[in-house]
Amino acid sequence: MTTFTNRELRERLYTDMDFLPFKDVEQSVRQSLLRIGESPLFPDSYGATGFVYDVRTGRLRELD
Repeated sequence: MTTFTNRELRERLYTDMDFLPFKDVEQSVRQSLLRIGESPLFPDSYGATGFVYDVRTGRLRELD
């Protein structure tokens, strides 16, 4: 969600819900991968891969 802020969405949808918006898609995916990697719920051998979907081209791009 790079287009709207929490405030704008809350006003449009009449709710106080947190939509967890972000400005940088790649950074958000990388942070998610770090959280998964640090989670005690997954074994050390577990590997996660992040992808970013380009809505203009319809392509997925794998992040390093």
